[in-house]
Amino acid sequence: MCGIVSYSGRSNALEVILKGLQKLEYRGYDSVGISLISGSEIITNKHVGSVSEFSSQISENSLQNFKSSCGIGHTRWATHGKVDLTNTHPHFSNNKKIAVVHNGIIENYLELKTHLEKLGFSFYSETDTEVIPNLVQSFVDTGMNLIEAFKETLKMLKGSFAIAMVTSIEPKKIFIAKCKSPLVIGKNKGEFYVASDANALLEFCNNFLFMEDETYAILEYGKQPKLFNFRGNSVKVNFKKLKLTAKQVSNKNYDDYMLKEINEQPEVIKNIISEYLSDSGFKSEFLNLNKKDFKRIIILACGSSYNAGLLGKYWIEKFAQIPTNVEIASEFKLRNPVLKKSDLIIAISQSGETADTISAVEYAKSKKCKIVAICNTPESTLDRMSNQTIFLNAGHEVGVAATKTFLAQVAILFLIAINLAHNKFKKFKIEEYLSEFTKISDKIHETLSFTSQIESLSQKYAHFKNFFFLGRGLAYPLAIEGALKLKEISYIHAEGLPVGEMKHGSIALIDELFPSVVLAFKNFYFDKTLSNALEIKARNGKVILFTDEQISFDSKFIDDFLTLPQVKFDMEPFVFIVILQLFAYYVAKKLGRNVDKPRNLAKSVTVE
Repeated sequence: MCGIVSYSGRSNALEVILKGLQKLEYRGYDSVGISLISGSEIITNKHVGSVSEFSSQISENSLQNFKSSCGIGHTRWATHGKVDLTNTHPHFSNNKKIAVVHNGIIENYLELKTHLEKLGFSFYSETDTEVIPNLVQSFVDTGMNLIEAFKETLKMLKGSFAIAMVTSIEPKKIFIAKCKSPLVIGKNKGEFYVASDANALLEFCNNFLFMEDETYAILEYGKQPKLFNFRGNSVKVNFKKLKLTAKQVSNKNYDDYMLKEINEQPEVIKNIISEYLSDSGFKSEFLNLNKKDFKRIIILACGSSYNAGLLGKYWIEKFAQIPTNVEIASEFKLRNPVLKKSDLIIAISQSGETADTISAVEYAKSKKCKIVAICNTPESTLDRMSNQTIFLNAGHEVGVAATKTFLAQVAILFLIAINLAHNKFKKFKIEEYLSEFTKISDKIHETLSFTSQIESLSQKYAHFKNFFFLGRGLAYPLAIEGALKLKEISYIHAEGLPVGEMKHGSIALIDELFPSVVLAFKNFYFDKTLSNALEIKARNGKVILFTDEQISFDSKFIDDFLTLPQVKFDMEPFVFIVILQLFAYYVAKKLGRNVDKPRNLAKSVTVE
């Protein structure tokens, strides 16, 4: 969601913060702002729009010439209050001496606002953030020093938050705090950097401290950092080097990052094979928990990760015969689910910072469950709280809509399923499945050769306002994911359904303006699925059929079809995923959408 970048050092703070904010653009945002400190002066500039637009605007105003080595910056994804300059961060205390940026939600802000209004404070925005600097000022006004005022403010806040604060009272210091929203400190030769994730800082440093919940810090160039918990007790400062390095991520030769990342998927499979497989099978570190310790698996995830989990459930139950539930993470703990120590939790989050998934994992940990994370980000919150993390090795994904990270999640879940099956059943043909898995990269590459056909097909259907995506078995989770992709980047209403469920109500929507994308696997109830497609045609609905069955179709019965490369039974999702991504991509492009940064969406959803 929102992105925070702060800096205290000897360089030009404006340049550092702008570069950091550019690295955080992938998270999603609608506005951007910076506050710089020099002596008793705080100068601020805000912009509704992109960081690049903001940078151009700065070159034309006084901020460009304001010399500062300490400041804060922010990209906002609106929660409280509409998208406008008034609600854009940073926000200030009434005396204009304190500036704050904030990611998260202050759940009791109305109560705090009422309290402050009774003390004579005024509010100018619709945000929950504005209570923070005013609370700090209220304590300073009583004679407290800034550190004590900051600590007392944190005690009063309820909810999730990452905070960075600068003041003209102590102009060289950054005050930061973390509670359930990610925040990382970087350092290099006495300089300090703060950001919502380490990717924003890799250009400047490679020593990081990932803050724990309910901790705060005071940072000042050339001074030892001070770290405390919310009770005011000192916490050990422990920076560590990361293996990550700053890489220039370019969409050279592609119109968009999304298309580039779709085309990188053959390499993603090769990376996973290199990381986790050897000539003799699995490397020992792939899934190193005692597999006899658990009797049930619960997969926790949101969005595309949830859809990947549905595929994982199918494979784990079929191959390993282990009961598996897939839970929407935001709903999981609300019903007080019954958990046992013998339950294995598989938590999926590409960023490792998905707030709903982290909250669900915290609940599972309180019940003594073992946690395996599937994640793309080392040292993320989910990585650090899990017993084991299986990394996607997908590389940095810039596009907001998951493409290569979704495929990587699916691949990891497939490997988990056959690993568990091999552990449980001596006769399981693991060599056969692994051999076929090593061919998947070539099959995906072959599927990408259908790009021109998909582009033509997408342009034919881009003007429709509603879609069904339908499938059976493994094709059902793909139908849900295909519908989600179309919704995310084209803003067309789409619904994914089991094709057999369509007759139980949803078929009432079918007419000539409501096309259906039908996914039919050659070896899995193909005839039944085709029969359902004909039921749609009988009601004047349009049918687009994606199949791996090598037969032709009469246009009287199927409007459009595409025959995909064949793979081993149960491995069809790896090719169908790609075609659904391409379909959504080209529909969105035909409609003129920004596929990399679709409206209202954030790459990493860090608030519940």
